[in-house]
Amino acid sequence: MRKLKLKLNEGLLQQGDVILQRIDSEAIPQGLVKQKDLVLQLGEVTGHKHQFKTDAEDRVSIFSSKDAVDAKGFAKNITPDMGRYVIIEGDQAIPLVHEEHKTIMVPPGTYKISIVYEYDYEKQMLSYVAD
Repeated sequence: MRKLKLKLNEGLLQQGDVILQRIDSEAIPQGLVKQKDLVLQLGEVTGHKHQFKTDAEDRVSIFSSKDAVDAKGFAKNITPDMGRYVIIEGDQAIPLVHEEHKTIMVPPGTYKISIVYEYDYEKQMLSYVAD
């Protein structure tokens, strides 16, 4: 009997409440601003950050709506529904770190940044997970 190998969640990476979904680079919309820092998501509860190691600045580009960056181009007021994207160049994976989660290695490519949802059956309401 031949075994079928399934790759679950192919193209998806997750660290806590942050999901990176691999996409084609052409899927990034026009009019986004390049962030000057490497922060993917700010912790709403703890103040911790999902961010790439700082020695990767020349290989990582994060693009956000104008509302997600301050006047100097640094991450602020990031909400889960903002269209945000990251491009990792080169041939080696980059570490994504967070104070309360295991470091994950993100391979080169283009990713859409998303936040995990949770459903409250009692309230019948969908909400984003707060980290």
